[in-house]
Amino acid sequence: MATEVMLMNEIEATAARLGIDLDNIDYSSIQLPPGENFGIISDDEDVYNDDQQEMDSGFGNIIVVDNLPVVPREKFEKLEGVIRKIYSQIGVIKEDGLWMPLDPETQKTLGYCFIEYNTPQEAELAKERTNLYKLDRAHIFAVNMFDDFDKFMKVPDEWAPPEIKPYTPGENLQKWLTDEKARDQFVIRAGNETEILWNDARQSKAELVYQRPYWTDSYVQWSPLGTYLATVHRQGAAVWGGADSFNRLMRYSHPQVKLIDFSPGEKYLVTYSSHEPSNPRDANRVVINIFDVRTGKSRRDFKGSADDFAIGGTGGVAGVSWPIFRWGGGREDKYFAKLGKNMISVYETETFSLIDKKSLKVENVVDFSWSPTDPIIALFVPELGGGNQPARVSLVQIPSKEELRQKNLFSVSDCKMYWQSNGDYLAVKADRYTKTKKSTYTGFELFRIKERDIPIEVLELDNKNDKIIAFAWEPKGHRFAVIHGDNPRPDISFYSMRTAHNTGRVSKLTTLKGKQANALFWSPAGRFIVLAGLKGFNGQLEFFNVDELETMATAEHFMATDIEWDPTGRYVATAVTSVHEMENGFNIWSFNGKLLYRILKDHFFQFLWRPRPPSFLTPEKEDEIARNLKKYSKKYEAEDQDVSMLLSEQDREKRRMLKEEWEKWVSEWKRAHEEEKMERQKLRDGEASDEEEEYEAKEVEVEELLDVSEEVLYEEHAIDRSSGGLVGINIEYFGTDDLLIYIAERASQLRRLQLACCYDISNEGLSEAVSKLPLLEELEIYVSHTYKDAIEAVVRCCPLLKTLKYNQQGIRDASYRDDEEALAIAQNMPGLHHLRLIGNRLTNHGLQAILDGCPHLESLDLRKCFHVNLEGDLGKRCAQQIKNLRRPNDSTHDYKFIAEVGDSGYPFDEFDESDLIDGDYESMLNDFGGYDGFDGYDSDLNPYWSDS
Repeated sequence: MATEVMLMNEIEATAARLGIDLDNIDYSSIQLPPGENFGIISDDEDVYNDDQQEMDSGFGNIIVVDNLPVVPREKFEKLEGVIRKIYSQIGVIKEDGLWMPLDPETQKTLGYCFIEYNTPQEAELAKERTNLYKLDRAHIFAVNMFDDFDKFMKVPDEWAPPEIKPYTPGENLQKWLTDEKARDQFVIRAGNETEILWNDARQSKAELVYQRPYWTDSYVQWSPLGTYLATVHRQGAAVWGGADSFNRLMRYSHPQVKLIDFSPGEKYLVTYSSHEPSNPRDANRVVINIFDVRTGKSRRDFKGSADDFAIGGTGGVAGVSWPIFRWGGGREDKYFAKLGKNMISVYETETFSLIDKKSLKVENVVDFSWSPTDPIIALFVPELGGGNQPARVSLVQIPSKEELRQKNLFSVSDCKMYWQSNGDYLAVKADRYTKTKKSTYTGFELFRIKERDIPIEVLELDNKNDKIIAFAWEPKGHRFAVIHGDNPRPDISFYSMRTAHNTGRVSKLTTLKGKQANALFWSPAGRFIVLAGLKGFNGQLEFFNVDELETMATAEHFMATDIEWDPTGRYVATAVTSVHEMENGFNIWSFNGKLLYRILKDHFFQFLWRPRPPSFLTPEKEDEIARNLKKYSKKYEAEDQDVSMLLSEQDREKRRMLKEEWEKWVSEWKRAHEEEKMERQKLRDGEASDEEEEYEAKEVEVEELLDVSEEVLYEEHAIDRSSGGLVGINIEYFGTDDLLIYIAERASQLRRLQLACCYDISNEGLSEAVSKLPLLEELEIYVSHTYKDAIEAVVRCCPLLKTLKYNQQGIRDASYRDDEEALAIAQNMPGLHHLRLIGNRLTNHGLQAILDGCPHLESLDLRKCFHVNLEGDLGKRCAQQIKNLRRPNDSTHDYKFIAEVGDSGYPFDEFDESDLIDGDYESMLNDFGGYDGFDGYDSDLNPYWSDS
């Protein structure tokens, strides 16, 4: 690790000395001289060595077909036509790509041929599909890859026993669980770096465990029990383990792997790749391997077109759902299954073959899911025959394939299944048509899996027409939460599968009205839940105690994209990934909503807690600990007190050092003051006193003209030096019409223009300038004049404009309402993606027009737009249509210019000295909030310096 860090530091230092930006370098395009590695050993050196012969041969797209009929020359063309017909159905054979050699003496074929395809993937598929193909009773094909003959030739004639290597014990892969502080680890990816850290919440910081640049080509993934960390590379996948060293434990060769998935018990790793066919009309070629995690050996592979794997699932790549295979039977990893057309193929891992050598036939099945703990499959079949055959949900026992329970569902449009983590309950959310078939409503079918005959209970919301936004079971518990409603602020209801007097009856615990939430995140230990408002709600968080039915805290992580509890349920991580350009990083919170620490990371991609294996304690022992928690907690309370005292001591030490530094600084100035005493006495005409009250202060102003220069000259010089290649420019405070037009005439390639507080740029000047900038994509205007005409000019002359930030100073006075600019945007900018209108005077009418006229709008900032009301249908539409919405009363802490004048008054762009002629100066300044009764002017009003 030290060597890696040293090398990277040397590279960065050399790059800085040469003026090279490493972020703009494509490392994959760098080629070293043959045989030279400059002392840098690749992690994949042995993989390259093992496969060097195959890579060098270049014959991976050629197959050898043996056991062909031996025919004379007159039947050669007929046999060649049969072979070509068989193999051209699998892939594109190259021109002159089929060669069948002849015996020069007999002029008969030799019984084999060579076939060359366009790609190795087509050759592999041909081998798989035609090996042991029966042409007739006497000729069964034997198909091999041409490259395999090199391996066959290397087999020695005489057997030799393998070399026995001495056993070397490996690192304890569970060592991290013995941490004395009972901390948890997490992994993050930012830029090219991957880091593993301890969550040291007591110290309110993260402690680095391991760091490595370029550790993965795409993403990392923990195994379900936290034993391994998997990385993805062009050559395949790899797993790493340990408490702090993270040595590579095993590699799994799978070229161009894109996705990976562990079995629940970590015994197997599934890898997936998709390859484009040589014929564009064909589907992508899919390869799936299932590896034994410990040995690295492939236990089973599946190959075919993307169409063969495109049924079911919730999301993936190239039209294929992921994960394709779903694991059942709990952590024993006994079974895995995939959805097919009119069937579910269930495999057992002892032989990796179909159970009973056949799939489970289910006509029109569209979805299935395993119980998390038992070998039970829940499957869904939709309505058939226009409703004559109802939809149904069935529970099937594996391996017997016995149907345990079935429920018919009528008038169902869609269905989703949710298992409780212990497999005790199954919730089926059924969307049903009303009698008119014009709308739908939602209800739940609740299966009690562990009870006799698996009873089913029907649950409908108080308002059954409410849209279901989210559903989540309490882990290991009997409660569940539902977010429902059609309003911008939906309701959240909590239910229990138990009641005080009847354990077999569902009951509602409470409903929280009007919450800014669209996602639910239960603690892994139950009891606590985070009600989160992501996307349109901009990261609103509410920490809720379900036992007490009370809110513990509310908070905000602006633009949060991900929320994840640690495996113990003590801490919550919220993250902003690089989906957003700003505020990338993560926050760590306590379970009750206290922010512990925050870390910002540019280009932040991934945050994952390291999972923990299940406890070895029995449920009875866990209950005993819970009852006697005070006895066990004494030890940890003492440790917490020691940590608190240590932190207090560290704070005291820090304050002591600051105090000493201050006192040292004061003493130095006192010494200098004493040394200059004689000089001061001389300047005071012999007066020795230093008491200020004995003197009278007088102000003397001295004006001296040092230099006069025009900053515009520097800007013009910079424009000239750009030689027409300027793509972006910011102008703040000093812009004029002449300067802006000068820029436009000499920078026709300009993509981004920002004008801030440029009161000397007129409507006409901006209109003329933008007419010369046809490639403009971003226009930002901050606290300047009202540019209604210029907005229309932008519409006419800048067809590529995607981002418009047109920000003024908000005014609450209703007489200042104005929709002209909003209507101009709505009528002429259909391609707009991002719009910021801070302080604009538009009303709901103008906003409605923008939503209608800008269908591609992704972000909309309406802060300080005091004449917009987002209650009701308009607010609901904004939340649904806009991914990133800033509301009128949201904070402007991240906005560097003044955003609001007050409840009344003049905006700065309309203020003129003539307004004060024969007027009341004091009342006018009071309207601005800037008169303090003495100077007549308050510098806090200056928009150039205000932070409000």
